[in-house]
Amino acid sequence: MPVIQEFEASLRRCSPAQCGQWRTVDLHNHSPSSHDFRGNKDTALDDAIAHLSAKPVDVVMFTDHHKLPDAEFVAELSKRSGRTILRGTELNVFVDAWSKPKPKVEKQAFFHLLVGFDPEQDADYWFGHLKRECGHEERDVSGKETHGLTASIPDICNALEQANALIIPAHLHKKSDAFKSRSVDDIYSDPEFLKLAKEHFTALEVTDLRTAELFDGEHAETGRLLKTCIRSSDAHEVTGIGERVTWVQMESPAFSELKAGLEIPSRVSLVPPAVPASYVIGICSATIRVRSERRSG
Repeated sequence: MPVIQEFEASLRRCSPAQCGQWRTVDLHNHSPSSHDFRGNKDTALDDAIAHLSAKPVDVVMFTDHHKLPDAEFVAELSKRSGRTILRGTELNVFVDAWSKPKPKVEKQAFFHLLVGFDPEQDADYWFGHLKRECGHEERDVSGKETHGLTASIPDICNALEQANALIIPAHLHKKSDAFKSRSVDDIYSDPEFLKLAKEHFTALEVTDLRTAELFDGEHAETGRLLKTCIRSSDAHEVTGIGERVTWVQMESPAFSELKAGLEIPSRVSLVPPAVPASYVIGICSATIRVRSERRSG
């Protein structure tokens, strides 16, 4: 092994902690438990393990529609793949389309909200608590019964305050043309949405990189709001996981590190981040001590 690589390896062995590294995360995917999963449910676990072994994704979150992914599936996939696999849900939240004129909205309007649960918490308990506290009901949307929450975003966040959850808006939906919009990309300038983004959301999921640029703290359209944006695959089969990822700077691929990283926009990138040509990995204290003794002698 070359001298530099050997020295680097020795530093990593001696250090109990790692420096912040860019790690890939994909926080919007659907497991075999999801009603719209398109893969082979019988082989989904083995397929996911094989796929992740060849795909550089450090953290994956499954967000099934208005339900949690199977806990056993998530635990086994995490164990056998060696990746951090999180349980989440994609909720329908009925709204009056924030501050859009009332004649233009109907009770069937709703948007999707991603909620990711801390593995140290009881996700099943918090999901049940959320539905009990936030007005879970069914509404007819284009002839289809749709499950959703009727509470406001502040009330939803209050219900999850002790859960340490991630709260990320995804797509806007309506039974017909929702102002020709189906995602955050087209409603970024809505005053009520911007207020929610500033005060309650962990991050924003966008589909267009140009939307993320509007949340760099410099654009008047968004009230000069500086907010973390992410992109995800929204995969409906396990072979689609990792098609669209976000880079987050973390010491380890743990939930606590993920949440802390998402709260600081500078630690998140939607494109492969540039790696500096040189940087400090660590300092060998033994080398410093020997040199000090020689100088004193």
